[in-house]
Amino acid sequence: MTPPTVVLLPGSLCDERLFMHQVVALEHAGFDVIVAELRPHISIQAMAEHVADLVEGPFVAVGLSLGGIVAAALAEQCPERLAGVALFDTNLAAPSQEQLDQRREWEATVRSGKLWHLVAQELVPVQTSDPERNGQLIFAMAETASSAGFISENAALLDRHDRRGALAGLSCPVLIACGDEDIVCPPALHRELATRVPGARLEVIPGAGHLATIDQPAAVSDLLIDWLEPISTEIKTLEGNHAHDPA
Repeated sequence: MTPPTVVLLPGSLCDERLFMHQVVALEHAGFDVIVAELRPHISIQAMAEHVADLVEGPFVAVGLSLGGIVAAALAEQCPERLAGVALFDTNLAAPSQEQLDQRREWEATVRSGKLWHLVAQELVPVQTSDPERNGQLIFAMAETASSAGFISENAALLDRHDRRGALAGLSCPVLIACGDEDIVCPPALHRELATRVPGARLEVIPGAGHLATIDQPAAVSDLLIDWLEPISTEIKTLEGNHAHDPA
């Protein structure tokens, strides 16, 4: 009897390095962990379908930013397979006109060969509570993603719709968390989202910005393990009960 697989879903221009600390901590705690690659899919739906194909049976979806939107899409597509959903620093609402305009401007910047200008001027200052410490990692992940990766993810984000109601009918545990210094997806968004999900656990992480997993890695890892342990225990109990069912 094993705990459910934990599938980690990174944000835009991010990869497995976004969850470095969490992967080590979760595996040490006995969980199987997969970090999903959301590129090169150009829609949230396609990203979610890809994630669902990565693992058999029930799993826990843990998404940050873009990854959180994909986790909500999984709640729409295959709610029966979800043993838990955790959303970090995300916004499930439809994009505003201002957000659409900004993303179209960003795409034009990237297509003109200025991805690094975008990352330095627009992203690093707002994505982390400590740009001096974490800026190099953000640049490294963006370099791996490349301009093509940004454009594919941006297409998905431009075409997203309101998924704030996607979690309301879930029977599995839901965690909604964010950094208290997140100015991209502020705590108020998460508090409002939590009111839409009966029984959801809401956590605001001190000293963390939008990329809470790298701003406060130990705090996020401890939070995830604390939240996941009851889920793991419940699944083990259910499996044990099934093992003793009469043939």
